[in-house]
Amino acid sequence: MASKQIPEELYKQIHAEMPIACVDLMVLNENRVLLLERLREPDKGMLWCPGGRIIKGENLETAAFRILIEETGLQIKKLEFIGPLNCTFKTDPFGHGRRTHTVSFVFGCVPENVESIHLDQDHKSYIWYRPGEKTEIPIREEVKRLAWDSVYNERLRAVLAYEG
Repeated sequence: MASKQIPEELYKQIHAEMPIACVDLMVLNENRVLLLERLREPDKGMLWCPGGRIIKGENLETAAFRILIEETGLQIKKLEFIGPLNCTFKTDPFGHGRRTHTVSFVFGCVPENVESIHLDQDHKSYIWYRPGEKTEIPIREEVKRLAWDSVYNERLRAVLAYEG
């Protein structure tokens, strides 16, 4: 069983010194991926896929289900591991000036009902992004690559029974 989130002061110290283990989700729907506009650092004001920290004792799949529900209210119908993503951000949410370093386990998924998105307090808006299209809100290059690879990955489409 997973433990609860660690106290914020301890997390601030860990954040300044170590990479943070995360799960990120490429939520697929009709050749598009769900991207959320962030209200917090890192990458405040940019689009990013749903994702977040793994809680100690939590397996990756459980973290994926939890994070998608918390951030969007969506339930996962099908889930498949894509691969790792290592990101270093110029900013951090605590102002310690040591940047943010995440190591993410990226999953592709198909949600139960794409019409029932309810964003949490950390996100302002969402879009269904078609790889290659222009957006008003900036998207980090790693996310653009993930979106392209997820939408056009034949193995992933087959496993998820994802039809474009």
